[in-house]
Amino acid sequence: MITGTDSLKAQWVQQPQFHTGNTLFDVRVLPDGSGIVVGEGNVLLCTLNEGDTWTGTGSSAPDLTTASLAEDIFYFANRQGAIFRETNPGTCDNELVAAAVPVLNTMTDLQMFDANEGYALAGGALRYTNNGWAGSTAVSNIGCPLDALAIWFVSPELGFAATAAGRVVQIRLNSGTFFCENKSGTGPALRGLHFADGLNGYAVGDGARVLYTEDGGASWEDRSFFADDDLNTVFAFPGGIVQAGGSGLFKSTDGGLTWLRQENPPAMVQALSMWFADANRGWITGPAGFIGYTGNGGGDGLPLGEQWIEDERYSWTVRPNPAQETLQISLKDKQERPWQLLRSDGKPVLSGIVRGSAQINVADLPPGPYFLQIGQLEGKLVVLANQP
Repeated sequence: MITGTDSLKAQWVQQPQFHTGNTLFDVRVLPDGSGIVVGEGNVLLCTLNEGDTWTGTGSSAPDLTTASLAEDIFYFANRQGAIFRETNPGTCDNELVAAAVPVLNTMTDLQMFDANEGYALAGGALRYTNNGWAGSTAVSNIGCPLDALAIWFVSPELGFAATAAGRVVQIRLNSGTFFCENKSGTGPALRGLHFADGLNGYAVGDGARVLYTEDGGASWEDRSFFADDDLNTVFAFPGGIVQAGGSGLFKSTDGGLTWLRQENPPAMVQALSMWFADANRGWITGPAGFIGYTGNGGGDGLPLGEQWIEDERYSWTVRPNPAQETLQISLKDKQERPWQLLRSDGKPVLSGIVRGSAQINVADLPPGPYFLQIGQLEGKLVVLANQP
């Protein structure tokens, strides 16, 4: 992936769309590049190469709404309460773990620890299993949430729920009994929740609301920022790096004290889910079959309030996009500049010199997303399509 301040507009890119325009609700990818995306209409997409290509299945069956990782095993679920396991993204085959469970109707979140133990969020309430969903127990007691929008458990005995009322609720399991306690005041709805480790966690929601804990959820500090954006999802790393997404994409490198805005990739309407395999490689999903990717942690971004300024002297175009045989480059300033075409992982595949205009033969390159960089000018995403 292109890095550096000359490529701000290539920090997040759109990955090739599979044959679906359905909303994609969740994504999980392992460090080895294998992963899944789930979406409405029973859409399950799989990759073995970090999303350079996605294969999958789709039908009019009930919606797939949420995914979870337990070590290197993918789990996912549908809105009607069925839970599945995926162990081979190469074939995109999957195994039914539990048929539709009535009490899990309207399921929207899932977290599995292993084949037996996990939590599910359905209709705002939580359920727990320790027998692979052969049976489950309601997470119920005084203060336990009925309006949760997201969950994150740091262990089977300790977790948190983000609620529509804007609260963070702590959930403890002790000798078979659940104890719930509000850990924040009310406010705009909280829709995303993630912990970097056992101590540091973040909840995000409407109106760019951000709450942070550094003591394992015992207390939460408001680290919201001023922006006209709602946040749906968050991913945190040890050391204070935080990524958040919704109507916009944002990054903090100091634990949420200050925030940078990253430019949305083409075709992104909303980031509904976010997942990182490491600090650099991340994915977002959203409406209309959208999958976005970054290979450089989203880049540096710009401080909130600054504008993305494009100097007209250096504007340039590349067409057609997608391309099948040739790319045509046109430079406004007519200067002689070196160019290079890079794969989505940043590896150059073609290079040359352009003066005013040039034509690049791409007929022999595999289809997929590439970046075209000219001198120190911004990188532009191009897609090479299959030959007719």
